[in-house]
Amino acid sequence: MANAPLPAAIIEVASGRIMAASPPMREMFASGGDTLLGRTVDEFMTDQPSGALDLLRAGRLQGYVTTRSLRRKQEQRVPVQVWVRALGTDTPPRFAVAVFATALTRTGALLPEVARPELTPVVGTWDESLLIDRISSDVEGLLGYRPSDVLGRSILSLVTDTSVPDLLSLLAHAAATGAGVTLNLVACSKQGDPVLLEAVLWPLRPPPRCGFALLPGAYAESAFGTAADVENWMSRYARNSEAVSLSRHLATTPREGDLAGLSGLTTRELEIVSRLLSGDRVPSIAKALFLSPSTVRNHLHSIYRKLDIHSQQELIHAFRRGSPFR
Repeated sequence: MANAPLPAAIIEVASGRIMAASPPMREMFASGGDTLLGRTVDEFMTDQPSGALDLLRAGRLQGYVTTRSLRRKQEQRVPVQVWVRALGTDTPPRFAVAVFATALTRTGALLPEVARPELTPVVGTWDESLLIDRISSDVEGLLGYRPSDVLGRSILSLVTDTSVPDLLSLLAHAAATGAGVTLNLVACSKQGDPVLLEAVLWPLRPPPRCGFALLPGAYAESAFGTAADVENWMSRYARNSEAVSLSRHLATTPREGDLAGLSGLTTRELEIVSRLLSGDRVPSIAKALFLSPSTVRNHLHSIYRKLDIHSQQELIHAFRRGSPFR
């Protein structure tokens, strides 16, 4: 934790006390020299907690994402996105790691220069009836389904019976509080095999609409014993953070019925489109994603082919209008 590059802390779940804190965390929370260790995060916040920590204490979820308001001495309150994740395999967990991100926090620097395929998330959204209405094509590599196989299907049909109660319970909590949740799920592959996933759910409006990111494998570290443990967790946190941002943006884009070929795009291709729509261009996208400009252009050509369009301007128009120029 002493070498963690983000504002982060180890928290005792039962009491909520801060047991260890990274230097950026100390700088963010204790600007006036206040002691952090032994105190609770709530002491530094101006708003009320979402109640998700109680679910973590009960072993009902593995983590959550929420927005809090940080109290700073002689400064305005600062909105902070808080990511909390249980450590170890104990149920309920004894300890959790928390990361605190502001609008200025840069998570991209935590990612390796070459993205590891096993950490590529599947992103998507479901509607008010829990029917999947958007999903990235990476679902085929993760579960064996083509996007067309799952579009219009209930998200509940993709998980085992044992995972359905947890999914519904935590979805209700997310809808009621506006906080995201992280949980381990057992999904069913197209071949009928169980697949262990880490799921991040982010509530959208109106509930129970939700954005989601699915990552291969559950995540549980017993402790941060080495620098590699910290780097691994921070890298995974960065993947989750970017996937949540992408799924939230995806909720405002056309659906497959409005833009043919949309479900053929990979998570990486959707990320590039998202950055284009935000005003970025190839050099800045390449730098942000740790890719070469030529690789970004190759992704763009793949996007053009899948959507039957021919330029960046046409691509931007297609996503803003719902259908490409004809």
